[in-house]
Amino acid sequence: MDYPNHLARFWVIASKGGTGAAAQFYGLDWSLAATNVGVDRTVAMLAPLVAPSSVAHTALILAVLLTPVGAAALNGTLFRGPSTWWAMLPIASWPSTLLLGFLNFQIGLGLALAFAAADAIVQRRRPAAAIVLRVGFAAVLIQAHLLDLLFYAALVAAVAFGAERLELRTWGPLARRLGRAAGAAAWCLAPFGAFLLFAHALPAFGGREGLRFGSFTAKLRALASPVIGYDVLLDLGLALTAGALIVGLARRRGLQVHAGLATAAGAFLALAVLAPDEIGDSSWLDARFALMSLLCLLTGLSLAPRAGAREARTLAFAALAVISARTAGVAWGWTQMEPQLAATKHAIAKLPMGARVLPLQHRPTARVRLNASAGRYLFNLGDATFSHYPLLAVPMRQAFVPTMFALRGKQPVEIRPALAACSAPDGGRLPSVNSLGRRPDAKDPAYMSRWRSCFDFILVLNADLPDADGAFVPPPGVTLVADRGFAQLWRISAR
Repeated sequence: MDYPNHLARFWVIASKGGTGAAAQFYGLDWSLAATNVGVDRTVAMLAPLVAPSSVAHTALILAVLLTPVGAAALNGTLFRGPSTWWAMLPIASWPSTLLLGFLNFQIGLGLALAFAAADAIVQRRRPAAAIVLRVGFAAVLIQAHLLDLLFYAALVAAVAFGAERLELRTWGPLARRLGRAAGAAAWCLAPFGAFLLFAHALPAFGGREGLRFGSFTAKLRALASPVIGYDVLLDLGLALTAGALIVGLARRRGLQVHAGLATAAGAFLALAVLAPDEIGDSSWLDARFALMSLLCLLTGLSLAPRAGAREARTLAFAALAVISARTAGVAWGWTQMEPQLAATKHAIAKLPMGARVLPLQHRPTARVRLNASAGRYLFNLGDATFSHYPLLAVPMRQAFVPTMFALRGKQPVEIRPALAACSAPDGGRLPSVNSLGRRPDAKDPAYMSRWRSCFDFILVLNADLPDADGAFVPPPGVTLVADRGFAQLWRISAR
């Protein structure tokens, strides 16, 4: 969902703050962001050699592949060799956080798993070198996302805690294992301390501050987000199938469990249940913890030596079927988005260079959203996957779009001061097209109260579905330029 916004930001980074007309809208200041910038820095380094779109496509591939590959590396290290269980690891390849477009976070998860595997190998052979390596890995992960550093620290602690079953009858052995785990993870705090000391802006305090807890339904959605994406019924059925397979193996004692990783999985699950969904400008926290819990659980399991060849084959074929069906569901959703994306690009092509574009949408009722084409909404009726399509106007027409990600502490892009009041640097949500004819409500971005002075074009998406507030009646001075069904372009001719 966020991918077009990333593409726009990468274009600004590669052009060192935007070229031509875009230079009056955007600037570049790397002191504004010390984390969540792994892919951003890669774009900046490779800009003379590689197009930013190529880096973005590669980052998307890595975001999909690195988590199962990293999980396989750590699993193989802990259980001393490859296993048929690896066929289950791609279950976590299509979480909602990936479909939302959290590229840096997803890549960081995969790197954390791979780094933990390397750490475990070096720890067995040269413990002193492992400490140095651990600090270096932690410094790299800070560039990706702070939660990736937390995940890596938890993996290191889990490995140090050990694979042996917990014995709770006496506290002595448990205390020693906990102390060993805490000592191993403590080395990750050195780079974090440097980050807190030298960072010019911290992510959670770049914009709106405080905690926000969602509804009970939102919490259930967050807990299910690692295995559910566009189609709730399909993905839930596949997740239950995979869960039944795992439970069946466990009941027949066909699985072995790494106690440290199982404990980490439980801890992250507790965090997912108790954590707010937003802290300041950082969102979907509970969904991220839920994904970490699933990754720890999958990585901490393996087929037991007593499992026979028949069980191994059954696991492999069943896992392949489930993962293939999930991948096909995601691919189908992306295929259904292609006409919508093409319509948006056609409308954007009608813009003059350097236009200022107000993105709006038709916001249908829940019933209409539920029956919309595949891929248009997460969880069938949740977040709109087209929300950031308007950002394609930045590289295509050097335009100003108010929803460019430009949060202090998280992105190096800044909005020029003259347009600060016309922007929503957290990406915001697309207001309803009917908000033009009424007083803005509390959920609308602040720039809606001054839309005539801020913008000269309006890009309306989802226009082929009815808005819940009724048919759109354009205000005076707003005229239609292009209509491609899903996307409409309107000119603001009177300010």
